[in-house]
Amino acid sequence: MQKFISLILIILIVLLLGFRVCLARQDTERSAGQGIIRHPVVSGIFYPSDARRLRLMIKNFLKAAGTVELEGELIALLVPHAGYKYSGSIAAWGYKLLEKNNFETIVILGPSHHLAHQGASIYNIGDYRTPLGIAKVNKKLCNEIIAEDEQISYYGPLHQREHSIEVEIPFLQVILQDFSLIPIVIGNRDIVTCKKLADALTRALKTKKVLFIASSDMSHYYEYAIANFIDEKTLRTIEKFSPSELMDKLNNGNVQLCGGSAVVTVMMAAKKFGADKVKVLKYANSGDTSGEKNSVVGYTAVAFYKSSKKSVSKYK
Repeated sequence: MQKFISLILIILIVLLLGFRVCLARQDTERSAGQGIIRHPVVSGIFYPSDARRLRLMIKNFLKAAGTVELEGELIALLVPHAGYKYSGSIAAWGYKLLEKNNFETIVILGPSHHLAHQGASIYNIGDYRTPLGIAKVNKKLCNEIIAEDEQISYYGPLHQREHSIEVEIPFLQVILQDFSLIPIVIGNRDIVTCKKLADALTRALKTKKVLFIASSDMSHYYEYAIANFIDEKTLRTIEKFSPSELMDKLNNGNVQLCGGSAVVTVMMAAKKFGADKVKVLKYANSGDTSGEKNSVVGYTAVAFYKSSKKSVSKYK
């Protein structure tokens, strides 16, 4: 009996030591470089966890996407953030524009799917990891934006389980050679927050070559024809390029976007950076991409750009 107890104790000690080694390795990885590493939370769920498969999937999406020529300078994109099986082919229509454009800084704004939070949270403590490697976060610029307004901060819980930023990064890693991120999660739908964030982004980034990305899906869980009807209204509103009108219609339920605040903020910031044109690149819903039409989710890719004959305008 005593030998059996001793054996159990030895096994427990070995397991405990192994567990501590694993934690040490994890901590070493998380603290490597300048800050911790934000590990992916939907890898293997929303997109492949294998780097080779992921890269090939994205390249195939980009190859299949149509080529759209903008008569001007790309300033911002609206792209979806669902599982790649459902929305990756639509997102590719937006990201394909980056094959002819180079941006040193990418600002991704997405909604919070898990927690409510007053204001916006910027991930300024480390970098993002995906199966394709480390995506660097520009912590200096993140901190400069945070310093611009008290409603902008870093609130860790908002980022821990959130996928709206994460799913956009592998597309950027495949297309762009060198870039840094500013990841922003918006915790509430409020026009005042959007304006403050758009102004802060403009003041902090006005001298940078920057691309704004709004991460948002459209209507959720309607029958196919109804989803098309709702999403058509939403797209027509976005094409008007009026952030205030879009927010009003979101609040009264006339249009639907799960990342409404992200889209409104990006529209405001894009206008401050000179954008005056909107082009819907592609629309589809999960009924088109997966075949199930009883309960679908809508997706779109939209470009906001500065036309060649542009005079500077301000957002409403």
